[in-house]
Amino acid sequence: MTHEAEERATQARCEAWIRARVHRPEEGIFGARSVAWTLVREPAYLFGGAAAVLLQMAHPAVVAGVSAHSSYERDLLGRIRRTSQALYSLVFGTLDDGLRTSRRMHAIHARVQGVVDEPGSPWASRAYRANEQPLLRWVSMTASVMGRRAFEAFVRPLTPEEREGDWEDIRRGAVATGVDPEGLAPSRDAFHAQFEHLCETSADLWVGPKARAVARVLFSAPLGVFDPVITAALLPPRVRAMYELPWGEAEARRFALRRKAFGLIR
Repeated sequence: MTHEAEERATQARCEAWIRARVHRPEEGIFGARSVAWTLVREPAYLFGGAAAVLLQMAHPAVVAGVSAHSSYERDLLGRIRRTSQALYSLVFGTLDDGLRTSRRMHAIHARVQGVVDEPGSPWASRAYRANEQPLLRWVSMTASVMGRRAFEAFVRPLTPEEREGDWEDIRRGAVATGVDPEGLAPSRDAFHAQFEHLCETSADLWVGPKARAVARVLFSAPLGVFDPVITAALLPPRVRAMYELPWGEAEARRFALRRKAFGLIR
């Protein structure tokens, strides 16, 4: 079976897995009472966006695909708009809306493939495909964790009941973005342990010129959600250091002021 056929079969499994779990198609993949709806409807959720992107770009295969197949440098606002539309369709659209978005993402990723060409990278000269399962899991994981960190930093901690329900939403979000259900972590604790392990020990993570170029574009954008201090606060320490984002007492104070200011305008 070719890579393309395997990936189409995985996408079909993902769709069937989601359909089997949705009881109110008009409320979409997650449902109106889901933790996902609570999180994503908060503007503070978007503060996790820059941190998620920088985490994703710390994987040489992901940044290679973005650099070769994306117009982010020429059309950052357009890229942000399209990404936001996909997010809101997946979370707040009907089941059919969400699955159409899932299939569209799969089709776009199917065209993103190549060879990592950054000297010094642990992936140098290795081939990549955007629909590879390890890359899809990494991208989904970073988006989930950083969005939730931003919510808890700027809005409130999740309740114990929400944490229980949140694991199902993390699973549905992963599968909706192409992660094979058979590759899901067995529990919420295992998921977060896997994330921390990857962030702190993975030999794959590496920040080179291409990742730094993405960071420069994000932080130069006239958008308050791409704030270096907030991003540094949310990122895992090892990846923050890879990007050489300063973090000390002064940055911690600035972060506290940003949280206080956001709380005043909510």
